[in-house]
Amino acid sequence: MGRWSVASRALRDSQTTSDPGDLDAEDFTATPKQDFPRSGSRVTPVHPAEDFVWKDYAPAVFRFLRHLSGTHPSAYVASLCSDQSLRLLACPGGRSGAMFYATADERYIVKTVTKSEARLLMQLLPSYMQHVVQQPGTLVTKFHGLHRIEPMQGNRRKVRFVVMSNTLCTGLPIHKRFDLKGSTAGRSTPAEAAEANRQLVLKDLDLHHCYKLQDGISGRLKAQIVADTAFLCAAGIMDYSLLLGVHHKQPQQQQQQQNGDGRSFALHD
Repeated sequence: MGRWSVASRALRDSQTTSDPGDLDAEDFTATPKQDFPRSGSRVTPVHPAEDFVWKDYAPAVFRFLRHLSGTHPSAYVASLCSDQSLRLLACPGGRSGAMFYATADERYIVKTVTKSEARLLMQLLPSYMQHVVQQPGTLVTKFHGLHRIEPMQGNRRKVRFVVMSNTLCTGLPIHKRFDLKGSTAGRSTPAEAAEANRQLVLKDLDLHHCYKLQDGISGRLKAQIVADTAFLCAAGIMDYSLLLGVHHKQPQQQQQQQNGDGRSFALHD
């Protein structure tokens, strides 16, 4: 809906701080809005979509978070606002009924969120930013933006969405995906469904292999998980999981690198 119009606006307003100390309390609660009429205005171009209002949540903070991840403002906008449409992902949105989309370059996941979920993320933003700064290797979801679109005409509902890094965008084909909670209750996928859809996200009881970590990786991974779960615990969040992507090497590579009965496992940033 007028995404290129929003992109142009975002590019003009792309002043980014590299020091978290430059952010103040108001930056964490700021929610600027901009009208985007179809006919254009003094600050917005003409566009083919219906009139809408674009709302940004804490834009300065999210620009800083994107800076930490090495994302240039123009690259972020190019990913979200390319001529190619977002791709709807076939994954359940849970009780909230959220919709998930992937950008054409696979770098970002866009998830619709409820008003209460958006409010919770805003409340957690100060502690989340502090954790990301102190833990550059964090495995916690990397949030890049929180936005809202509201049609100016009629009684259509507002759409809020969060933009996150696609953890499994690695340059390697991912053959299996697992959502691991460390639980066995209801943590399996029907074999027929898994066979019919190889892209389906599997669960704890579907993981039948032991993966051996490369030297030095095991300690790093365990320490990072401890730090991340401590942050989530302090934030009062208990419904979280570990997303694991598995890439199967070619048979000759497996033969060369296999160690014992386990599978080799590499941790990619």
